[in-house]
Amino acid sequence: MKFVLGDFIKFLMSNIFYQGVILISDFYLLRIIDKELVGLWQYALLLQTYTLILRLGIINSFNRQYPYYLALENNSDAKKLYDTTFYFVKFNTVVQFLFFVICGLIVFLLYDNKLLGMTLLVMAVYSVLDSFNNFQEAVLRNVGNLSGINIAKLAAAFTALILIVFPYSFGFVGYLVRIIFLVLIPCLVMLFFTRFNWKTSFSWIVWRDLLSDGWKFWLWGYAKTVLKSIPRVYIVSFGSFSTLGLYAPVNWLLLSFSLVTGSLNAYLYPILSTQAAKGEKDLSRNTFKINLILFLSLFPFVFLGCLLLPRIINSFLPGYIEAIVPMQVMLVASLFEVFSVSTTLWASKGEWKKIFINQVFSLISTTIVFTCVQFINGSLLLNVSYAVLAVSFINAVVISILMHRESK
Repeated sequence: MKFVLGDFIKFLMSNIFYQGVILISDFYLLRIIDKELVGLWQYALLLQTYTLILRLGIINSFNRQYPYYLALENNSDAKKLYDTTFYFVKFNTVVQFLFFVICGLIVFLLYDNKLLGMTLLVMAVYSVLDSFNNFQEAVLRNVGNLSGINIAKLAAAFTALILIVFPYSFGFVGYLVRIIFLVLIPCLVMLFFTRFNWKTSFSWIVWRDLLSDGWKFWLWGYAKTVLKSIPRVYIVSFGSFSTLGLYAPVNWLLLSFSLVTGSLNAYLYPILSTQAAKGEKDLSRNTFKINLILFLSLFPFVFLGCLLLPRIINSFLPGYIEAIVPMQVMLVASLFEVFSVSTTLWASKGEWKKIFINQVFSLISTTIVFTCVQFINGSLLLNVSYAVLAVSFINAVVISILMHRESK
């Protein structure tokens, strides 16, 4: 699989369009759904974050090995790899589903919190569809069928716009139904392109090989996920569901660019893995250039966003005026997320020492910054936002230093 500029531009534009539509429509829904109810769904997403530990890096390893076997035209091993990975994905989704169903029933029946219980039951379905979407996208990306991913993103974007009527008409229940459709529609579209054979075989030998190769990817990815969840954990610990709901648009702005760079990382990962396996040179230098180009390209959007946010929130979301400055701070913080592209290169090359150094600095900086935040008087949201900005900046500096030394 080679880097094709035209395919990359289409892939990137479809993701930007998808994220833009989702962001705008979700902002609109904040006018309809109460902050506390939004906080309930954010809490369910937070719990889902920690269930990702069950994935064990199997899909990460699949993303690394599958394009390599395809490049060698080793169809037999590629099929075994595909079958075993898909079998594990199905098993994993069953475990996640049961976990959220049990949690939902406990909350619903024992604690008599019907809204939170219903939210967790919806998350049971959401987590299943989300897992299948991740695997289907990985398969399509590895075989070079980016058009299938693009069409799925576009379908999800139009679904997001059309189904705004659900929350408007049915309140929080409609809000949750819309969320399910946002993962169901792309799942069905990608299913048309992947045409899964659901009766797959399982090989313990292949699974052990995937685990031995993928556990480092899993630990790296899970550590990043946990670190990114700390602001929400902090808010839940010292605030309320309403505060968590108020934080939702703040967090969306942080995710707005990180999801774009995440899509870029997902696109580049099989390409970099294949090129690294072939001994390609200048990967570090080219990746460092991508970091700088992305940073400079996104800077005008951040500047414009910071200028427009006060007017937008005051006009359309007066209930979220308290979140204006935290949102501006998060926009600046999101700009430093582009440097995560470098960690994708290290993962594709198996340079775990650099990844370990980066994660250690992230852990130390996150621990120190959020510990200091507890002693600062003021808005909880604003303190958390400044903490995220500080951690993002430190992480970008560490990555830049490591990349600069490598590219010499």
